Amino acid sequence: MKFEKVSSRFEDEEMLQKFLTEWPIDRLAGITLRQYNDTGDKETFCQYVETKTRALGSIKGSNSTKFGIYKRLNKDKKPKGTKSDDNYTWVRHYNDQSLNAHIAFEQVISEVQQIANLAATGDFEAIEHFRLRSMFRWKIAFLYSDNRLIPIFSKLNLIQIVNRMGMNASYHTPYYQMQQFLMARKPFDKTVVEYMRDLYTEHRIKIDKVKKPRRPASGRRGVTRKGTGPQNRRGHEAYTASQFHNEIQTALYEQLCDKYGKGCVNMELDWVDILVELPQKIILYEIKSDRYASGCIINGLGQILGYAFRARERYQKKIELIIAGANAGFDNEQEIVDFIFDQVKMPISYLKIEY
Repeated sequence: MKFEKVSSRFEDEEMLQKFLTEWPIDRLAGITLRQYNDTGDKETFCQYVETKTRALGSIKGSNSTKFGIYKRLNKDKKPKGTKSDDNYTWVRHYNDQSLNAHIAFEQVISEVQQIANLAATGDFEAIEHFRLRSMFRWKIAFLYSDNRLIPIFSKLNLIQIVNRMGMNASYHTPYYQMQQFLMARKPFDKTVVEYMRDLYTEHRIKIDKVKKPRRPASGRRGVTRKGTGPQNRRGHEAYTASQFHNEIQTALYEQLCDKYGKGCVNMELDWVDILVELPQKIILYEIKSDRYASGCIINGLGQILGYAFRARERYQKKIELIIAGANAGFDNEQEIVDFIFDQVKMPISYLKIEY
């Protein structure tokens, strides 16, 4: 596998969100054949899936029949098992009755839409049965899966990896079952993309020229600034939430620097939103942008406990946990908040961020 660039966790997230901003599921319903695949157009759906998101997992190598239908650059090149008109070539089972590319495209894009919708709901077993080439099919599924798949799209590589990890898999083993096997073994502090890169390296699957290889989960330097300004992009809920998260994170960071001194406050050190190191204790802040305080607590608890597990060995100090959000708690939330906090043995609280 070739990594064009070993990107950071935040670059990975930005790349995925850019794809979802440009190609949300509802846009697939109105996509044209030229928007799906065209020569010389770097903004097509197929270009995004194969090239613009390559750092999130590569499907490079097989010919363009993997797209189901594609516009030929070489008018005379027509692979076996395909049909063609003057411009487009498609796999025969999408339209073997005529030379109408648009009929074939209707079948292809129907599969793409169904795969995207199934991935978004987590029904990966149903994706096994579509006719689009496996690599392309599962790359689409990954992009819409909310990071519930490991982005390894070569089935041969996947088989090799899971077998070395103890699974008895063959080419007849369903892809989704091998994915379940890997997901159950993913370290909690790795993203699925980071885990994919580690698996390729650990199992010596061919990687062509990796630039500046790194193991992000072993540590991360802190930062002092996050991007919060407006950007002219087509709206996407996750991207908007990310920008708001950065805004309130920066506000809290500045407030804590004023309170404790800049030398004690770290932002994004070892992936913790904010870590304050004091002589007698460590304070970990997990920041959430949920609408309600209870939502911030429910969604942030697992992460902050994971960070606490790692921090206790590194710092050998008392650890305090704070989940922070932009909203104050409501009276009708107090019961569930008290219940959650009562289950945690470490000191834990909720903080409303003033911004």
